[in-house]
Amino acid sequence: MDERIVDLFKETKDKFVQLYGGIKGCRYVECPSSLVFLGDHTHYNEGVLLSVGVNKYVTAIGRKRKDNKILIASNFTEEIIEADSSYVIKPGSRLPVRYMVNLFTTLREKEIIKNGFEIALTSDIPDCFGLGSIAAHQMALLKLVNSLCKLKLSRTALIELSGGIEKKIIGRLSNEAHHSTIVNSHNKSFLFSDLRTKVFKNIPFENEQYEIILLDTEKIIPDSLKMCTERIEECSIGSDTLKTYMWGIKSLRDISDDFLKKKIHMLPKRVYQRINYNVSERNRVETALTNIFNNEIEEFGKCINASHKSISSDYLISSEEIDYLVNESIAFKGVIASKMVSCSPKRSLFAIVNKEYTDSYLKYINDKYYKKYEKYLSIYKLNIASGAKLFKHLNEVLV
Repeated sequence: MDERIVDLFKETKDKFVQLYGGIKGCRYVECPSSLVFLGDHTHYNEGVLLSVGVNKYVTAIGRKRKDNKILIASNFTEEIIEADSSYVIKPGSRLPVRYMVNLFTTLREKEIIKNGFEIALTSDIPDCFGLGSIAAHQMALLKLVNSLCKLKLSRTALIELSGGIEKKIIGRLSNEAHHSTIVNSHNKSFLFSDLRTKVFKNIPFENEQYEIILLDTEKIIPDSLKMCTERIEECSIGSDTLKTYMWGIKSLRDISDDFLKKKIHMLPKRVYQRINYNVSERNRVETALTNIFNNEIEEFGKCINASHKSISSDYLISSEEIDYLVNESIAFKGVIASKMVSCSPKRSLFAIVNKEYTDSYLKYINDKYYKKYEKYLSIYKLNIASGAKLFKHLNEVLV
């Protein structure tokens, strides 16, 4: 087991014992965060995606209470949250707090749970992971509840439940691939998600000479949810327009590159750009799959680089700052790919780097960023991790 997971469980156990007493009757869960490489923003058009679980985790310990109170202690707040509809989310609260309260409120409304719980959790997932962080926290709590209440929900049911609860807050922006990745991902594998057929398949990636580097500028994206929601609406307008020219179009998933180019004059420029990103992104995912199977790592990297270029020029959700960092990254020897992190509240990006060049790359990119913006980056080294795990005994974890 990853030493970091052990440390997080120790911290969580100490917190639980301090606040609630001993650990009799507890269950234990660890969940990785997820990171989408390709296919982001195709998910609300029955898209295809490539993602990974990464070694940033949330660990949770919980048990049932005799009353109906749901108490949550975490490293996000200095107080114990009583998770019900009366809880007021304080300004400046960390990203997952609102979603955790929403989760338990919804479970109560759906009468899925009738018990109270006392829970402690610890997370080292940076907020810049965005929806990947939210999905990890929700899944950790749902797996606890599933075990403690003996609900016997399958993996598929947990994924659907977690995504549905998230949709109450962010609507169609909710990405099922994040929830599936957190549950289904394997070590040394990418997860391929087909959101039309509901096929989720691990694709082996045994090349250990590369690692994932996440660079966080710590700059908040103003109105990030509004911006993404606007893109969804623009894609819907374009899809509805194109349906009048071809029978059988259910979503942008059904539109080919050739068909779109023939209808370029039928769409406003902005709408065409949004659809062009979606259509070309689907093609990139399919090409990337072939590259991975053929161990064509540099070609795979080119798909990710092209994805960022399109998400910047067609989807218009990047920034001058992120584009600068991506361009500087892919120009550096040993970096095979770089792209912004989508659906994040902060301006951030990831890079896939040959480990031989990691240290020199990090010094280079941090120095370049400081010289231009007078600020250093927050840097995280990541590896691919396996999916969420439930433990019935603490000695299964602290070995």
